[in-house]
Amino acid sequence: MKGKVLVTLRADSHSIPEMKKYLENEGFEIKQADVSRMGESDLTEQAKDCTAVIAGAETWTGAMFEQLPKLKCIMKSGAGLDAIDIVTATKCGVAIANTPGQNSHAVADMTASMILSILRQNIKYDSIVRNKKWSEMRGKAQLCHELSAMTVGLLGFGAIARRVAEILSGFGCRFIAYDVNPDQEAAQKLNVELLTFEEVIRQSDILSLHVPLTEETRNCINEKTLSMMKPTAMIVNTCRGGVICEQDLCAALKNGVIQAAALDVFTIEPIENDNPLLTLENVQFTPHMATATFEAMENMYMACAKQTIQFFDGEAVPYIVNPDYVKYL
Repeated sequence: MKGKVLVTLRADSHSIPEMKKYLENEGFEIKQADVSRMGESDLTEQAKDCTAVIAGAETWTGAMFEQLPKLKCIMKSGAGLDAIDIVTATKCGVAIANTPGQNSHAVADMTASMILSILRQNIKYDSIVRNKKWSEMRGKAQLCHELSAMTVGLLGFGAIARRVAEILSGFGCRFIAYDVNPDQEAAQKLNVELLTFEEVIRQSDILSLHVPLTEETRNCINEKTLSMMKPTAMIVNTCRGGVICEQDLCAALKNGVIQAAALDVFTIEPIENDNPLLTLENVQFTPHMATATFEAMENMYMACAKQTIQFFDGEAVPYIVNPDYVKYL
């Protein structure tokens, strides 16, 4: 046996059986986590006899790593790593890898659909028809601009943002972007202007967020940045809820500082019932579903499996984010 792998993803998720079979054929023993017991102590107990984890969105704290001497690696499904204490994992000699780009088409599709939906107010008009208020709308339709007249700002210019630009390029809109490490070649190819953070905030008609959640990006959309935006601007967020200060966003939407928002992610998930954003009519919601496609699930889960095999075979693992873990072995 090469190792024992704890799978914390739901057993009935698409492509999970195939992923497990693939690992078993490569000599791994599979342990399915009880996903109803994902608190820190329960998850630590489930992982104690495992050498690897294929992880979802659950939290892995420093205290957990200190109690798991057998653990060698965590392969994270998806790109986001904000729920994993990478510093402590490194000091405990645990390799952490993610699967960037595997869900980029899915998230970009969702982002593009949210941009079009919020621009054309699809959810509002769906509600009007369902509530038999169509006749009340005659002569009262609220006009909007076409996407071709808009500037779409991309905060972050990674694989997902680049795919959004590719999808929407046929609409003829202007694209601007900010990234701490901008891909100049991709920007030129996609006709995207690379600007400063402040310039993107100020010039965007639609601001689409595509940054990881780090200490630098946490609450980067706040009262100050919202006040810099156009009063007609709209925000679309499919990255991480924590990049927006929800209290400040709620106030901005209430007071006309910006026009609208479409949110797939939230600071606390599921969103709390008393979250004041839920009372606003100029917000569209989806329940963190941007990655929910058959293709994205298969891509992410199989990438986790392949990297697990590479790791235990002593091969180079392409997306290890803490290569210094080897110093602590």
